[in-house]
Amino acid sequence: MKRICHIIFEHRIFDGRIFHKEVISLAKNGFEVFLLVPSVDSQTLGLKKEAQLSENGTFISEGIIFGTYHYNKKLPKQLNIRQYFCKRDLMKQLIKIDADVYHFHEDGLTLEIAAKLKDLLPPKKLIFDFHEFFLSSYREKKRKIDRINDYIKLENEIVKKADLIFTVTDFISDYYSTLSNCPVVTLFNCQSERIFPEIENSDTNDGIFWLVHEGRLRFDRGLKLMIEIARKLKSPNVKILCIGNLPKTEQKYFEIKTREYNIQDKFHKTGFLPYTEVPTWLAKGKVGLTFMMSDNAKAVISNKFFNYLRYGLPILALHHPITDKIIDEFEFGYTFDTTEVDQIVEHIQQLASDNELYTKLSQNAKTAFQTTYNWENMEKRLIGGYRKLLEDK
Repeated sequence: MKRICHIIFEHRIFDGRIFHKEVISLAKNGFEVFLLVPSVDSQTLGLKKEAQLSENGTFISEGIIFGTYHYNKKLPKQLNIRQYFCKRDLMKQLIKIDADVYHFHEDGLTLEIAAKLKDLLPPKKLIFDFHEFFLSSYREKKRKIDRINDYIKLENEIVKKADLIFTVTDFISDYYSTLSNCPVVTLFNCQSERIFPEIENSDTNDGIFWLVHEGRLRFDRGLKLMIEIARKLKSPNVKILCIGNLPKTEQKYFEIKTREYNIQDKFHKTGFLPYTEVPTWLAKGKVGLTFMMSDNAKAVISNKFFNYLRYGLPILALHHPITDKIIDEFEFGYTFDTTEVDQIVEHIQQLASDNELYTKLSQNAKTAFQTTYNWENMEKRLIGGYRKLLEDK
């Protein structure tokens, strides 16, 4: 049995793409899978203490063996002392696991380890999984712009050393195909009936025509636009359901503006939810909203887009070079510019009042999910990539 090790630092230990999709898919296809995650106290898993280790220091979930490395918050961050000892322990644990394949996901601490690991263990296979277009994200974020040169240097190392690269869109795959000599495979972050099961209508039908935004709601994900939409909506039965939380600055803006416009009753916020609790709320929705505004977002497809398709939600989105094509092909929604608030509101009201139109778009969304954009199709790409990689070993 081939041994696989996935490595994370910043992601939650039960991340949707990494845990629920990739590692579980690998385990059920006959691989022995380790998920190596940080521990801040040697008793729990993850930076946010998401799970408790057993008395003998082990944790297994869904057939996945969790391993840990120590991130000691008592050490100072100055001079990268904390990171130095964390990376040292991480490398020690990677060598101890002795996997056939090491699969990395992130742009920070683990990216540095990935570059060093291939030098230290050249026979081992290295996979890097680009969840986003990191280069664009470094250019956009003030806290990252001063580190962009270091990132580019590390990315160039990874692209040359990787044995297989996964990405989340064909655009990013094409980009890395021009830079690397290894196979590059697109794994859209599609949803699955296994992960997000069917929900009975009786459990979700409350008479409200819910416009759903799933995921953390930030300014660059359309917060201001959604508030303006809510301000213009006339029907008392059309409201916005925010599945997730807001950062502090956005939360303050939200409270000020909804009070100013007297539209507090137009929103319901769930706060942060465990991944397994999202389906019940998502299935309440009637229309999915995805208003991604950053340059990085235009190179990827938001997870929410595929989650909406899973439950047959027609989608209202801002123009996006990738998703526009999918929406046009299957005809399950509409796209707009950021200035077209009135047009967005008009389409919402039409969908809320025209049952025949709504049913058509909803069925088209379900068809897109069932035939094309589901994790079961992506799983075949994942397993195919792994098997080809290990055949070449």
